[in-house]
Amino acid sequence: MSNYEAKIYDALARFAILFSEKPSEERLMAYVDELRNYSPEEISKALNQLKTEAHKFPSLASIVQIIKPSLTDSDRANDVMALITEAIGRFGGYRQGDALDFLGPVAWRVVEGLGGWWTLCQCSYTELGVMRSQARELAKSALKHELRFDDSRLNHLINKSKSKLKISDGAL
Repeated sequence: MSNYEAKIYDALARFAILFSEKPSEERLMAYVDELRNYSPEEISKALNQLKTEAHKFPSLASIVQIIKPSLTDSDRANDVMALITEAIGRFGGYRQGDALDFLGPVAWRVVEGLGGWWTLCQCSYTELGVMRSQARELAKSALKHELRFDDSRLNHLINKSKSKLKISDGAL
């Protein structure tokens, strides 16, 4: 066991005392095996939050859920709409192929559901705002039906686009 893993083990053992529990060594080692992939700050934040919320020694899933919360369909739908809005500003109406490559199949279904790429690119900022709620519902549906949807690809695109493109107020 590495020094870092030993610190995680000790922290979990001390944490269990707060709940008057003594988890088995196997259980603690299973926790350590998963938690070693996270930073000390992330683990500490999760344990501190659980001190006030938990009534018993938490499951590993509870700790990981705090460290790495899962996205809801609404969260993903909002992200898809943000990508579409960014793609409009980045590619405009004449670079539909580039926009399709950038957005991927899930977001492209939303684009098609809203009338197509050219139609979206011709909308004013105000009109796009009105379409957002409809687009979010379309995105939720597209996400549920996309069996091969990969959150990591969407997250990568969102992070990549945020770092490369800055949209000025009112401009898409």
